[in-house]
Amino acid sequence: MFAGVSPHIPESDIICVGDFNADGSYYDEGTYTATFPSNEYHWLIGNGEDTTVAVNEYTYNRIVTTLSMNEDLTAATGVHLFDQLHDLSSPTLDPGDVSDHYPVWVEFYRGKDSD
Repeated sequence: MFAGVSPHIPESDIICVGDFNADGSYYDEGTYTATFPSNEYHWLIGNGEDTTVAVNEYTYNRIVTTLSMNEDLTAATGVHLFDQLHDLSSPTLDPGDVSDHYPVWVEFYRGKDSD
């Protein structure tokens, strides 16, 4: 399990969410593979998702969980493309005024956790 967290909490279900800056020319997948090895972690927001409002299609925002959480996941995950899903057609409002990142989300079952 992730060495930074596991010694401090007695919990096998861990969710890591945030702006990992895990894309672009400076992104080294090996660094993230070492931190979140696939035999322990599941990347719920994968490399093919665009999580930035900018014209570049980068996947900065991620959700990573320990494999023990797989039983708790409904398999529904995604990126909330707020500028495409909501009317932001104001001449004075640009999507970047709301945020330069799209929110990421995951859906969990309630009451299904066995560990």
